[in-house]
Amino acid sequence: MDARSGSPGPSGSPSPDASAPEAPDAPEEPTASPDPDEADPSDAPDSPPADPPGPGGPQEPTTAPAPPPPAPAEPTPDPTPSPTCTRFLWWCV
Repeated sequence: MDARSGSPGPSGSPSPDASAPEAPDAPEEPTASPDPDEADPSDAPDSPPADPPGPGGPQEPTTAPAPPPPAPAEPTPDPTPSPTCTRFLWWCV
């Protein structure tokens, strides 16, 4: 008698391998969860919607945008200073 035939073994209980021939394609059953890239967002209760409605409109991203660079402490010197001023005397007009 074949142990994988599903018939009870010598002890009266089915052998551990009895389920192997009954479901050879168990991972490919239709009840298995679909691939993440093929999953429909409405079918996935764990994943939040792409744009959840907020009380004041769409929610802002959790990361704050980078602040703008600080302004220079000194004004930029005039590219064409007057003849009486040097490049070190940028406040001359």
